[in-house]
Amino acid sequence: MNRYSLFILLFLLAGIAAAFIIIKPKHHNSPKPQPFLPKNGYEQEWREVDSLAKKGLNKSALELVEKIFEKASKEKNSPQIVKALIHKIKFSSFMEEDALLKNLYRMEDEAKLAEFPAKPVIHSILAQMYWQYYQNNRWRFYNRSETMNYENDSIATWSLEQIMHKINEHYQASIQDKKQLQETPLNMFDAVLQNGKWTRKLRPTLYDFLAHRSLDFYMNSETDLSQPAYKFEVEGKDYFGTAATFSQIKIEARDTASLKLKAVRILQDLLAFHVNDQIPAGLIDADLKRLNLMRAYSVEPEKDRLYFDALNQLEKRFQSDTASAEVSYEIALWLSQKGQNYQKGSENADRLKIKEAYDKCKATIQKFPGTFGAANCESLISQIEQRSLNLTVERVNVVNKPFRALLTYKNVANEGQKEAPLYIRVAKMDYEDYKRSRRKFYGEELYNYLIKNSKQTDAFSITVPDEGDFQSHSLEFKIPGQKPGLYIISASSGPDFKSDDGIVFAITSVSNIAYISRNTDHGEARLNDKVGQEFFVADRESGEPLKGVSAQIWEEYYDYRSREYELGKGGKYSSDKKGALRSKKNPTTRISSLNFKREMTFSTRIIPSIPTITGMIK
Repeated sequence: MNRYSLFILLFLLAGIAAAFIIIKPKHHNSPKPQPFLPKNGYEQEWREVDSLAKKGLNKSALELVEKIFEKASKEKNSPQIVKALIHKIKFSSFMEEDALLKNLYRMEDEAKLAEFPAKPVIHSILAQMYWQYYQNNRWRFYNRSETMNYENDSIATWSLEQIMHKINEHYQASIQDKKQLQETPLNMFDAVLQNGKWTRKLRPTLYDFLAHRSLDFYMNSETDLSQPAYKFEVEGKDYFGTAATFSQIKIEARDTASLKLKAVRILQDLLAFHVNDQIPAGLIDADLKRLNLMRAYSVEPEKDRLYFDALNQLEKRFQSDTASAEVSYEIALWLSQKGQNYQKGSENADRLKIKEAYDKCKATIQKFPGTFGAANCESLISQIEQRSLNLTVERVNVVNKPFRALLTYKNVANEGQKEAPLYIRVAKMDYEDYKRSRRKFYGEELYNYLIKNSKQTDAFSITVPDEGDFQSHSLEFKIPGQKPGLYIISASSGPDFKSDDGIVFAITSVSNIAYISRNTDHGEARLNDKVGQEFFVADRESGEPLKGVSAQIWEEYYDYRSREYELGKGGKYSSDKKGALRSKKNPTTRISSLNFKREMTFSTRIIPSIPTITGMIK
């Protein structure tokens, strides 16, 4: 088969395998005890399959998998049937053209013949395979329209509506036998499942497992591509009520095909199933998924506040259970998101929201260490504590006059301190050396090269306040006046300017000359190949035209031997009494830079002009 098809199948199998990552359950009051199928009798065969696969003997491995499948089918061993089917998909993908399509048709046949509990699992896998096919061919589906009253069995010609209908059909079939699925412990499929760390107690039954797989599809925003005018809307405050209140909502909707509506109804069933659980992990997990969906799709104007209030109510109800750590994390995440809305210079309640999120996470980790919620809190704390430093300087500043720089920073002070020192260096560079180095180096290497090959002209420190709110703050500070030239200005939280301390830098020119430029390829100039670009130079402070300013053009051309752009000297010109000078047109090059000379020589890049270049090292 071709490499593209093989990639699709391997990617799909990885997705199927990931969906089965679960751990062993703790006691749960929902599923009834079920007789477990014997695990013995298949271990040796699967070891042989793995051995053949490692040797690249896929055909032999597939033949052995076929035998395992026949044996499992005779014994009605559902876990082994499912495991064999997954491996049949895997190995056939190495040997067939259009393997994904062929495997889809094979799985359709198996779904018709299978019995419970293998049947609903196969339907769920089929739905995922169709979804994966759509994702890899979405551009085809976007350009198709549906043909009415036409029997079309080829997925290759389906419309977007048809494939979405097929995916929905299989996900609905996977949870159709709700009562029987709820009475089937998920550990019946231990032969297929891989051990995870936190999740098995969240999926104690086969119904939980398959319902959540279905929800992941229905909650995907990409599935809402086609909607009727009377589409289903999440409207009303009861959708943010308690799990018991939400599960009892009577929903009347014309848009019965809405995938969003199907997600809401599955969530209602899940919460009704778990509402009286003695161990609330499954309930809390489903309820968090419900609240996040309502927050995303509700049309209530106050949905954000309703969401936050519902989280606090859920946390309070289960405050002594370890699973409530996940609720606490969601509360902290909401606070952090609100804090990011804070506008600098304004006084509002959002300014301290990130600090509240930080404190919430700290308390959660201390109360429920080692839990999934605590792990998420640690990750959020790491994001909140990240330091940042940014330096902005104007592109060009006046000779021998102090100029301003803007410093934007966050979390630069050590814990418990209310201010921090920042160290500033100013160094002069050679312009041509700077241009060459930018082609060779990047990031820390560029900074180290520029510092090594520049001459320091000033060094000082400033003290910045840190209010401990984990927000970004800005301040302006003065840089002493400099002579004409190109400069690198660096800032660091450490006096030695080590990368571990964090370093930011900006590039600026110091000049008394200002200029504007324009192309002259218009009007009569178009008939004159000697005219290319026009420049006007003036005093940067007074705006008066400058006469007699000489300019050296540097042109950039493409060297086909080195396959790189090279620099070469172009023409040399002088400004007239109006401050104007005109360069000759060269159709094989473009102007890269221009050296003005007036009493002192310095460089200013013209095309492209020097921006306020900033960089950050760690």
